[in-house]
Amino acid sequence: MKASPKIINCIARFSVFALIASRAVAAGVWTGAGGNGYWNTAGNWDNSAVPGNIALTFGTVAGGLTTNDIASLSPTSITITNGPFTLSGNAITLGGNITASSGALPTPTMTTINLNIALSATRIITTGANGRDVTVNGVLSSTGGWTKAGNGTNFLTAVNTFTGTLSINAGAIMVNTISNAGVACALGAGTVGTSMVLGNNGNPGTLYYTGTPAQSTDRQIQIGSGTVTLTGGANILNNGGGALTFVNANFNTALSAATALRALTLSGSYTAGVNEIQGVIADNNTGGGGTIAVTVSANTWKLSGANTCSGGVTLGTSGVWPIPLGTAPGAVNTMIFSDQDYSSGPSPNSPSTATDPNRVYDNYPEAGDNHGKAGNNVAYCDGHVEFVPQKKYPYMFVLSQDQNESAYDPPP
Repeated sequence: MKASPKIINCIARFSVFALIASRAVAAGVWTGAGGNGYWNTAGNWDNSAVPGNIALTFGTVAGGLTTNDIASLSPTSITITNGPFTLSGNAITLGGNITASSGALPTPTMTTINLNIALSATRIITTGANGRDVTVNGVLSSTGGWTKAGNGTNFLTAVNTFTGTLSINAGAIMVNTISNAGVACALGAGTVGTSMVLGNNGNPGTLYYTGTPAQSTDRQIQIGSGTVTLTGGANILNNGGGALTFVNANFNTALSAATALRALTLSGSYTAGVNEIQGVIADNNTGGGGTIAVTVSANTWKLSGANTCSGGVTLGTSGVWPIPLGTAPGAVNTMIFSDQDYSSGPSPNSPSTATDPNRVYDNYPEAGDNHGKAGNNVAYCDGHVEFVPQKKYPYMFVLSQDQNESAYDPPP
């Protein structure tokens, strides 16, 4: 027996209503109207239904403390458009990305995620400008990777165990622990083969260290993305309370097909000791572009590897102490000139002559002589030329003469 047209029409209408209802239930937009901050309270969501494994959005209200009391939740994404929000409670498996960049912010806002998060694949966290930063206190685990995109900063504070690649495509990631590859720390537990990637698509990626103890790591850095024609750069800043030392024999992972110039910048506010890169800083591609240029803009970084990067080393204005080529002490620190000149009077760096106490020979920069008041470019036996500031000149001169830096250690 055939169904009547009226029955068919009713079934069709019911199907449409059911589809609309299912779409409404799938909204997953937090309102907080339930009054208790719990995710398992239907009244806290715009459709008065507890969300399942769908996209979650926090932003229709000004923020607040929220607690995930749903077991085994796997949201397909998390979007924060207002704030500040704090997300705490049960662990989740993240099925997509986290975005905290859209929407208007009247004042800087920090989102805090205390949830433990399992990464089944590489997930992207996007933070925006105007203080749209995200702190993740929960442990990031599983086999996936973690990629930082957008302006702003992502603070990672836990001892994370994820084994995928950590990438900073733009903005910054701030950590308080840095360990060897394969050892859990804020940067995860990626192996030597899964380098940290800093920079992408013309944007620099910045790694901040803010921890108290000195840290040493054999992790490698990839400067820029695998897209070989794109620029980009790696910034490493030590703003913590202990020195950073990179000990891998090859500091950066070379991308042999790269053709774009990329930059490595070393900086930070730490001044109590000396940060060091012991391994070789190499060009990505020695035959067709892909050069690496290094800028040292703080006075506590030492480059002690037999570096082969051909983009040059630029020294900052704060009295840096880099050793661009070779190891220290060594023949590369030997100056190849000795052009003593007259000074107008006794110098604190050299005694006056026996014949004329007001005319002395010395090799130090002084106002009025050919070394220049601020310092001078100095040629070394390995062929490189380095600008030596006046206050650092005695140290470099002693190092050149007897390769013994003890009298000026650390350098001025």
